[in-house]
Amino acid sequence: MAIDSDYSERIRLACKTSSNPTNSPITIRQLAQLCGYSYESVRRVYKGDAIGSEVMNEALCRALGLPEDEMWALAEFEKTNMKRDASLLTATAGSGGEIARLSQMPWLTVAQCAAYLNKSEQAVRGMLKRGVIPRKKLGGSVYIDRAALDEQIRMSGTGYVGRRRRGK
Repeated sequence: MAIDSDYSERIRLACKTSSNPTNSPITIRQLAQLCGYSYESVRRVYKGDAIGSEVMNEALCRALGLPEDEMWALAEFEKTNMKRDASLLTATAGSGGEIARLSQMPWLTVAQCAAYLNKSEQAVRGMLKRGVIPRKKLGGSVYIDRAALDEQIRMSGTGYVGRRRRGK
């Protein structure tokens, strides 16, 4: 499950409406062909899993009729916020009262999420792979939206996230 961003939200809206240069809604696959990028790269940006490069931004904006400079400024802002939040997480990890601090942080690393959920990192990575835990990728790093994770746990009604083994 991806985390919505203003950038990806604007991309999705432009694809779904007929205000793009094709004058009709377009699919992710069609957008990828128009931009000259792989389906998977465009899908990740479309879903909010990643923010592409400046060159990719230009191609997406040209294909969708969006303002390149405005969209790139938005992308840069979101990237900056993710990096800032990640540096705050790194600075607080591993010290006393970690769970209390983690419950106040907007983004968690895999290790911090494991500590927060009282699970192993391997279990968290498995849940990420299955799409059980909401996440965002920045560069090669994965960050978990703590508020979305808390909401998912609350909505499950069980107080935990992921699969539970039978009999436990």
